[in-house]
Amino acid sequence: MRFLSLFLCSFLSLEIFAQELQGIKLEVKENLRTLKNQVLEIVMELPAGSILHIPNDGDTVFYDFRNSQGNPQRSTNGFFQNIKLLSAPNLSVDQIKDLNNLSEGLFLTTTAAFTGVDEGTYQGRQQTKPGSDYNLLFETSGKPLYPSFTSYFETRFKGRLNLSIDPSTMTSLDVEKWSKIFKELALASNRTEQTSKHYLITDLENAKKASLDYERNGMVASEGAWTIAVKATAVRNGFPNVPCAEFVSEMIRQAYERAGYDVFEDFNEKKGNKLIWSQTAAVVNLANALNVAGWVPWELAKYAPPVGALMMHSKATTPGHAYIAAGFDGKIIIDNGSPSGRDLHQTSEKIINLMYRGGVFFLPPGMIPKNWN
Repeated sequence: MRFLSLFLCSFLSLEIFAQELQGIKLEVKENLRTLKNQVLEIVMELPAGSILHIPNDGDTVFYDFRNSQGNPQRSTNGFFQNIKLLSAPNLSVDQIKDLNNLSEGLFLTTTAAFTGVDEGTYQGRQQTKPGSDYNLLFETSGKPLYPSFTSYFETRFKGRLNLSIDPSTMTSLDVEKWSKIFKELALASNRTEQTSKHYLITDLENAKKASLDYERNGMVASEGAWTIAVKATAVRNGFPNVPCAEFVSEMIRQAYERAGYDVFEDFNEKKGNKLIWSQTAAVVNLANALNVAGWVPWELAKYAPPVGALMMHSKATTPGHAYIAAGFDGKIIIDNGSPSGRDLHQTSEKIINLMYRGGVFFLPPGMIPKNWN
């Protein structure tokens, strides 16, 4: 049975189907890891076509992993734990048995569970009762209980923090532009209603082509944002475990494209904020690029993020996390690890502290969020 699942950038955890998951077949080569001294180390690189079993609890963890430079680094995807290797084209039965018997177990990035199939929809979610962990960090409304970062953001964003721009002072063309762009972003992000998967998921080969077309020719795709960012751009350029900011960047680019606007008008080399992985794959740089492009930073401590708001963990620095409000004033989100939606009401305090202690979110100019009640 092939696993068509949902998972979590952050440090994100994974939400999966309840049935037992068997026979996950890798579309591309993936690193198989084990835990040593609290760091996930590579055991071997599994080739495409390898088949693995993931336990039906689908637990994910966020240990640091050893990156290609040999340093421990946080992952925003998260990892499956307690997996079993069933078969691999280049391994014997005895070699597979030895791997499965490693004392610290086997781990695999959660992104490996996603296929390139874009048929179907994400089902609309209902608001759930907040869990005890959520209540430690947020009020019932969603307003944070943890300290705000007002002074830091005022210095960093130089007079633009919580900048309420009256739409009546803007040109009609600008109002139309920002409304259309944000509408497209919200349509792709909303998880309170049934939403087509094509906004986020596409065939892997199409994703690879779209990724290269953007980097080489500036051509922006109109759909498949998650597959392009997470399984193509991030993998090809060497950051497959930390693609959160690139996923948000691709969502922005595609919202501009579907709305009929040129993303390079606002994000370009002249302004020093070109929306490309080499500059904005770091959360801190993505936040700065949005600010320069005219998007307004709003404090989560004071305002509720609408669907489509571009959210940043803590001080919007790196390492950190970027994600998107998907419903119920940011209580549901989407990110590189959970394209189907993550319910923060049901997320552990540990994971929230790692990834979802929102400090700031961005909206286009002229869009004013509501105050917390």
